[in-house]
Amino acid sequence: MNFTGFSQTLEPRKQTIENQTFFCFSISQSKFIAQELEYKNYCDSIQGELVSSIELERATTFLQDSAITILSVKVGNLERIIGNKDKRLEQHAKELAVREKEIRKQKRHKTYLYIGVGIIGILAIVIQ
Repeated sequence: MNFTGFSQTLEPRKQTIENQTFFCFSISQSKFIAQELEYKNYCDSIQGELVSSIELERATTFLQDSAITILSVKVGNLERIIGNKDKRLEQHAKELAVREKEIRKQKRHKTYLYIGVGIIGILAIVIQ
């Protein structure tokens, strides 16, 4: 069955056929409804794109935060390694200073020994 009914106002005309309610729209009303539906569909598609874009941004931010955290831990570890190496260098420098003092002391003793042996040799020659 096909029925056509138009309403002259902005509200659709209701018709009941076999216990079912149907709405009859004029052509201008139908065009307006179609435009509104298209606009709402367009807005929904933009909203969907924005939601997926926001989710992508959140995922990217999470990955960047994870990378920053990992790099911060790595920087901390490297700073500790550098600190340990600096301490070892200081210890080596102290040991080197002590060894240099010891070497100078041994050279001085060696020089005193040669001078003593020389004096004893000269005295041995003179006493004879």
